[in-house]
Order: sequence, then structure tokens, then C-alpha cells
Amino acid sequence: MKIFLSFLLFTFSLFVFAQQPNDCENALTVCGDSDISLDVDGFGIQEIDTDSACNGSEHNSLWLNVTVETGGTLGFVLTPDSNSIDEDYDFWIFGPNVDCLFLGNSIRCSTTNPAQAGQGNNLTGMNGTETETEEGPGDDGNSFVQWLDTNAGDSYFIVIDRPIGNSAFHLEWTGTATFSDSPSNEIPVGTSTDLNVCDEDGDGLANFDLTTNEAAIIGSQNVTATYYTTEDDALLETNIIPNPNDYESIETTIYIRLTNNLTGCFSVFDFNLVFDGELSLTPPPNMQACDTNDDGIAIFNITNQNTLIGGVSPSAQITYYLSENDAENTNNPLASPYTNISSPQTIWVRAENTGTSCYGITSFSLEVFTTPTANPAPDITVCDDDTNGFYTFDL
Repeated sequence: MKIFLSFLLFTFSLFVFAQQPNDCENALTVCGDSDISLDVDGFGIQEIDTDSACNGSEHNSLWLNVTVETGGTLGFVLTPDSNSIDEDYDFWIFGPNVDCLFLGNSIRCSTTNPAQAGQGNNLTGMNGTETETEEGPGDDGNSFVQWLDTNAGDSYFIVIDRPIGNSAFHLEWTGTATFSDSPSNEIPVGTSTDLNVCDEDGDGLANFDLTTNEAAIIGSQNVTATYYTTEDDALLETNIIPNPNDYESIETTIYIRLTNNLTGCFSVFDFNLVFDGELSLTPPPNMQACDTNDDGIAIFNITNQNTLIGGVSPSAQITYYLSENDAENTNNPLASPYTNISSPQTIWVRAENTGTSCYGITSFSLEVFTTPTANPAPDITVCDDDTNGFYTFDL
């Protein structure tokens, strides 16, 4: 099993400590191939008892909650983004199947300082070659302890802490145990989830229905979708957008969090809010017909103009009207074929991008031409003076 998680540990204001995953009750649920980037700082409530956890305590901590779906060995390798030997990460593991009020003693822990231990790198974790279950602090150990033997259904709290340094880290799970899968984005590959609307008044704001693609994204999964303005908020379930069906916004990126209603596993995806401008259309050529019965009327397949209008996307909705006002207000669209009522007659075209309120208007003319009358001409008679049967005629 190889599952990757990426974490960023930087600065967060103190007033949001209670919402950060640096306390047991706010632990992040880890599932499947979760890929997480997160800013955290500080330790929230000090929950590590130095007497029972390798003589360590929380400094800049992150709590993870993992539940094993398929039993087996469970280990990991934690790699700081910085390879400086002074970048020091510790960890503790509690479980199996304990709650935040009664964590008990850690069953695995490492508080070794890589610089003090003279290590050649700053990695830490659990693997199948180590035999000790705890080590540290300072120069005691090599930053790795024995991995866990787990059963299906076992759950654990894993606490990652950075006492020294400021680097983010990368976590790769090892062993044979597996976690539940994270929710997936079910929209077909290559299909955009971005939302486009028209900034009609040019004020840089527009209303979006963030749930437009929700059903397609969820598919048949048993999940709940929530929406956020930052990835951190989506990961921490903070500052949820309360009105996703009618959300006024600038052009920006929105984050949708899918949370499995049974396992608590989640995934975060993003999409963009984009403004479309008014369409600038190039008029199609006029349509012409012959008046076969001198009544000035003809039948026109006006939808043949669809592909001749410039500035229109293939998916645009195109409609035809008798007046510019009707085109502006989408009143009384014309059916095709259409019989003209005068000649020349102006027809107005409205082209609107699918999924937005952006549109453009242009026009063309219907022209009916009178059919010429061929009057009988007199025969031309000449003499064949040389009796050869040929003569040059001026027709």
C-alpha cells in the first residue's frame, strides 16, 4: 500500500486554534489516496503526556485519525520538504480504538532529534525492520520504530509534531493494511467543472449556482457536498459557504468537499468561477429567394444561418426574432422554415452561450426578387443565297 499525503505547517492566527487539526477532537480523517495540503501552527490543547510518550510534547502538531479497512502491517515514511538535518519531526500513535477522552499511553512514538543522533537525513516513521516501539528524546534512536500489525476496523490517532524547523512534510504510507477509499470526482475526464456567467453590469460581481455540477460530480456515491473559498477551509470544514445555490462572487476558485456519509472519508476538488463578456457577433449574409408567383413571399430555412454567424461557439443557443426588442427580451422566437411578410425584411438574431446569460444580437435581411417574364420572340427568316444551309444570325 502506498498512499501519499502532503502537509504544510506554516502560521495561522491564534483565534482559529480551536478549528485546527492540532487537537484530538479535530483530527483529520485519513482515507485512500488522500492528498492534503494544510497550514497549521501551534499545539492547541496540550494532550501529550511526556511521561508516557517518549518524553515529548506538542509544539506544532497535526492529529490524524485512520481506520483500517483491510488488516495488515501499517507503517509510513515522513519526509520533510527541507532536507536540512535541523528539521525535526516527532510522532506518537494512540490506539487501537480509543477516544479523545481516554487516549491512554502511546503505542508507538519517536522524539529523536536527527541532528543530535548524527543521522544522515531527517526522515522519520515506522517500518518492518525496526524492533523497538519507542525512542527519544534527543540522540536516542534513529527516528524509526516498528510498524503496527492491524486488524480490519482498528482505528488509530497519529500525531505529527514539529518541535524544530518550519518545513512542510510529505507522508507515504507503507505496509499491507488499507484504508477506505476517498470520494472521487465522477465527472468524465476532460469535462470542465468551471462555471461561466455574464458580468452584465461590469461591476466585477455576479451570482453563481455552485451546485450546477454537483449531481455529476457525486454520481452514485453516498456523500455530502459542501463548498468553501479556500482549500484550508475545505480541509478543516470551516467557513462553509451557506448559500451555494445563489453565491455572489468575483472571479475566483471554489473548493468542493465530498464527505462519505458512512466512513467520514473526504476529498477536496476545485473549480473556477469565470465571467463571460457580451458576445460580439458578425452578421451572416442576407438570404435571397425568387418570387415565383409575383406575391413578394417566399419560404426561408432561417436556421441555415446558424453556422454563418461569426463569434458564436458551436454550443451556443441561437434564436431568431422580428424585432431587436424581441431579441433582447426573447419574445416570440421565429420557427424555421419561416415565410417572410415583406421584402426586404430584417430578421434579428440572438446567440447565447450555453450555461450563461451572456448573449449577442445581430441581424440580416430576407430578400425576395421578382421572377423575370420571357415574352415570345418573332422567328428570324433569311435567304440561303448560296444554298449551303448555313447563315450567321445576330440573336
